[in-house]
Amino acid sequence: MLFPMFESYDTSSEKQITLENFNDMFGRLLKDEVMLGKVPDITADQASELFTIFADKPSEESEEAKLTRMSFEEICFEMNWKRIEKQEIDELINKLYK
Repeated sequence: MLFPMFESYDTSSEKQITLENFNDMFGRLLKDEVMLGKVPDITADQASELFTIFADKPSEESEEAKLTRMSFEEICFEMNWKRIEKQEIDELINKLYK
């Protein structure tokens, strides 16, 4: 579920996303839009720090740091996650399927 979301932000053949894309994705993960049943248990600032650590540094070809899919996967493994409360999951299921 996470990788199709990553690919939706990768609009070029570079297989990389920008910090802006990553921040948008992080916001969607916080809302559990990909329906994992869990959300990141870190702040947006901490997520941005992870981006900085794992992203490819700017080059002459690109003025901004970019994150590869593999690095995004590493960030997902590094992040702390917390389960969504059962009541919230039930409300989402009812909203979608009833």
